[in-house]
Amino acid sequence: MPWAHGASTGVSSSSEWSRRSRVQSRVLPAALLFPGQGSQFEGMAAGARRSLVASELFEKAARILEYDLLEVIESGDRERLGATEVAQPAIFVTSMCLFSQARRSLSERDANEGAGNRHTGHPLNGFASAAGHSLGEYTALVAAGAVTFEDGLRLVAARGEAMQRACEETKGAMVALLGAEDARVEEACAERREKGGAIWVANYNAPGQVVVSGEISEAERAVAEPKSFGARRAVMLDVAGACHTPLMEPASKMLEDALAETSFVEPEATVWSNVTAKPYSSADEIPRLLSRQLVEPVRWKETVIDMRKRGTSVFVCFGPADTMAGIAKRCLASGGSQPEGNAAHLLRIEDFDTASSPGRPEPL
Repeated sequence: MPWAHGASTGVSSSSEWSRRSRVQSRVLPAALLFPGQGSQFEGMAAGARRSLVASELFEKAARILEYDLLEVIESGDRERLGATEVAQPAIFVTSMCLFSQARRSLSERDANEGAGNRHTGHPLNGFASAAGHSLGEYTALVAAGAVTFEDGLRLVAARGEAMQRACEETKGAMVALLGAEDARVEEACAERREKGGAIWVANYNAPGQVVVSGEISEAERAVAEPKSFGARRAVMLDVAGACHTPLMEPASKMLEDALAETSFVEPEATVWSNVTAKPYSSADEIPRLLSRQLVEPVRWKETVIDMRKRGTSVFVCFGPADTMAGIAKRCLASGGSQPEGNAAHLLRIEDFDTASSPGRPEPL
């Protein structure tokens, strides 16, 4: 689910990438990172109509969803786009469009430049792993080939509808705590539950950024008294629901039916689970962990750090807005996540301009 906006890192295109990549990226394992709900904004798919691959995906989405998703994104109707049942398909499809456009752009560039200057070393041509924050985990699974785009979108739509219904039945909210330690936030939530409150850790986003979720009254109390959670500041997030908590159990049960009807295969790249912060061991456990994901916290910080410790050197951040890159950068900058002598690099692909001309990753 959502995250608060954090620091980001720039990215620049360079004609030098083709030459440098042959030396660097073939030996640097790359990972794809996809964002979750909260990254949406009006017009986030600007340029999609000029992209053949994006147009094709949005047309498929319109047939599956039975409404014009791209038109909703372009309409400027912030309230409708922010609704969980619309926001989730919108972010999923936009992220997949950016990923697909970037891959196609590299393929076309290779064809135009000839065999002697192929971009085989670009991280998008040989990514080894993928992960996504909450909703973004579905995007990661599609990008890695574990499920088709069509089935992935059907699942995302079912997930959004189930969560929307649960949010309407049980009013809740989410709060980002800045400058807080994980253990102190867990302790404060436990203390509130002992007193009858309903609040839990929902996202371990990055060092010093934890999101809590629960009843509206508890969320409002966290905003008013951040120091009681050991936080410097607290920010109410634009999400009408207690996501990634036991209050989402009804949505989890509803989603189980859609997951049971979906065919998953072994992914072509390693995909990390939000629930365990470890790679999926087989396709068989995907439905179970996706269902559990709705009622358990997103262990994003652990995921990114574990990817890094296992040798991932290039992180390609997709999706609207630059939030994913900022969160990843904070995780990667934390102590103990950097293998000796192997610097981490980041590449942002957040719009159709960067997707149409993927640049080179920049070192942290």
